Amino acid sequence: MPGLDGIEAAKRIRMLPGQERVLIAAVTGWGNERARDETRAAGIDVHLVKPVTMNAVDEVLHRYTAT
Repeated sequence: MPGLDGIEAAKRIRMLPGQERVLIAAVTGWGNERARDETRAAGIDVHLVKPVTMNAVDEVLHRYTAT
């Protein structure tokens, strides 16, 4: 993303009032533990590694929309 990466975008979203409960998912080419730690620290809820399958997306949606 030009000018702003996903980590910084997530941090800024989390700082906005009322956005604490917004689901944020990272879709990235990096799957190592350091990358996962970085997304977690930024307030990102889900870390998906490319290529992302529809099954993975369905699983995330089901997990976060289940009541």
